[in-house]
Amino acid sequence: MWFRYKSVTVKISFLFFAVIFIALVTQNSSLPLILIVSALLHEAGHLVSLFFTRTQISVIYLNIFGMKIVKAINCRMNYRNDCKIALMGPFVNLLVFLIFLTIFFCINSIILLQIALINLFLALFNLLPIICLDGGSALYSFLAMKKSSLKAYRTLRSISVLLTIPIIVFGVFQLFITRFNFTFLLVGMYLIVLLIFKNPKHSPC
Repeated sequence: MWFRYKSVTVKISFLFFAVIFIALVTQNSSLPLILIVSALLHEAGHLVSLFFTRTQISVIYLNIFGMKIVKAINCRMNYRNDCKIALMGPFVNLLVFLIFLTIFFCINSIILLQIALINLFLALFNLLPIICLDGGSALYSFLAMKKSSLKAYRTLRSISVLLTIPIIVFGVFQLFITRFNFTFLLVGMYLIVLLIFKNPKHSPC
């Protein structure tokens, strides 16, 4: 599915809708809905920062892994703005975390704590300095202001590998202990795939 808004093409993967539908239908708890709304708020943070930095974009992709933004061909490279755009998503999640945690202390409701903790998790996970995560994009932009883009990418790639390996090791340990929980292992494998197939000629996601 795709449509155009002014000069921007928005492409939405079928799997994006399918995963949301399955999560909402098959789960009895409110956690999937909270996670979906929190993820949408995260992406909205990126979009708002794009507007305020006046960054010209041509395509927005929405898939099961999140949102990918393709800048317009005539858009000038601005690593400072790129860093702001990358960090705005986690910043929104941290803001939501603080708001709902404060409300939770006033109104002792478990759902408020769930909203706060899920947003905290999304913020901390995306702030990891790993390729294709917001933290990785922000670190790349920061390094690219100091050195060449290729050297910045190689530095980020090395850091990404050093951080991804412990995640996989912990995922294997978690699966061995619980016999069924393979969440961290899947996350680690996904990050490894990104490291393998990411083109070094382009900035990280």
